[in-house]
Amino acid sequence: MLTKFTMPLLWVLLVAGCGGGSGGNANKNLPEIKKWIYDHYHANYLWNSDIPDDIVIEDHSTAESLMDAMAYWRDRWSYIDDAGDHSAYFDEGQTEGYGGRWRWYQYTQARRYPRLLEVHSLSPANAAGLQRGDWIIEIDGNDLWEVDEQTYYATFDRWRENGEAIVTYERNGTRSRERVGYRVFTLDTVKDEHIQTYGDKKIAYFRLTSFIEPSVDKIVDLYLSYNEHPDLDSIIIDLRHNGGGRTWITAFLTNWLLKNRTDPLDLDAAPMIHYVHNENKRDDDETWTFYSNEENVGLGFKNFVILTTDGTCSASELLISAIQPYAEQLYTVGDTTCGKPVGMEPVEQFDKILSAVTFKTLNALGEGEYFDGIPPDCPAEENLDSPIASDDDPLYAHAISLLTEQRCADFEPVQRARQQQPVQAPSKDLQRWWRPDL
Repeated sequence: MLTKFTMPLLWVLLVAGCGGGSGGNANKNLPEIKKWIYDHYHANYLWNSDIPDDIVIEDHSTAESLMDAMAYWRDRWSYIDDAGDHSAYFDEGQTEGYGGRWRWYQYTQARRYPRLLEVHSLSPANAAGLQRGDWIIEIDGNDLWEVDEQTYYATFDRWRENGEAIVTYERNGTRSRERVGYRVFTLDTVKDEHIQTYGDKKIAYFRLTSFIEPSVDKIVDLYLSYNEHPDLDSIIIDLRHNGGGRTWITAFLTNWLLKNRTDPLDLDAAPMIHYVHNENKRDDDETWTFYSNEENVGLGFKNFVILTTDGTCSASELLISAIQPYAEQLYTVGDTTCGKPVGMEPVEQFDKILSAVTFKTLNALGEGEYFDGIPPDCPAEENLDSPIASDDDPLYAHAISLLTEQRCADFEPVQRARQQQPVQAPSKDLQRWWRPDL
């Protein structure tokens, strides 16, 4: 078994699942692509022993159909994508879309509409004035609740093709229309960082929306900023709706959060994350450890609160798991996480990236297997009518109470009209548009 921390030999990825596709059924390499998938699954898939014996490649007209047929029942995440799109997102932090993240909520007793959970600052949606909490009612005159599935998809296809659409949204009971673009933009992944003092206690906060390459420079900036406060030992990490990303970024973040700022050898070579493959790939199992150098590489946080939703997934959950054995206090606030203690080692061929689940993760105590998600210590629903990390943000209020009083807050969320429990998209297939960044 290999033991290491720094950049892995294998490009390891933990992400909730980026969707994607085989690039069209007319791809001239489709037979070769399907054979490649078939062989990769039998050799490397974490659950390769559970692949049905009666799989016939020729019976499947698409790569996705073949992957679905071979998938283990727990696997909701394996996917295939165009190599260029994959690299643009994970390496450069670029994605194409309008720039919002939404999910469906009950609007009235008879209707439900998507509501914006977040609007990226460099996106067309932000430029058009859309905000977190806005209800999206119509796109180019198509009522999103009334349209059938075919029209629903066609509406987004036209938005992409035309590069813009007229979006009708509702805010505080008033409806407005704006022309919203659809283009490539850069994600802002580290947000709202600050330090606040409560009595004699300083508490740091930052929000991380994805574990992708551009996050690293901003994480380093955070480290340098926090390092100027030697009495800082408590932190709130906001991972709501963070679907994951690259595990080396999780490990990098865990290292500087936990290592002692005055003792460079503190935790030196202590286990952090174990990677476990299928029975035929045991030689690929790895343990990543804390690392040291001659400089102080850690901040020595002792008390942690991590804010979660059901969209907190994968590399985000791994951060919680990796911190847990070493923190003096670790609480989670919000909703039960998505439940993905597994990851992928993407492989490229035919200008495609195949990201099939190939390993599971365990923390230093050998704990993992949280397929049912990580439950919160203080359950709380988001209040989309209040700014994130404000006094009226239930998740943030609980976090402050836990770090200052060691208890959940006496916090009653304001009852807002129409903000009820979130609901599923109109159909399973529509989840492509339900939660991802677009």
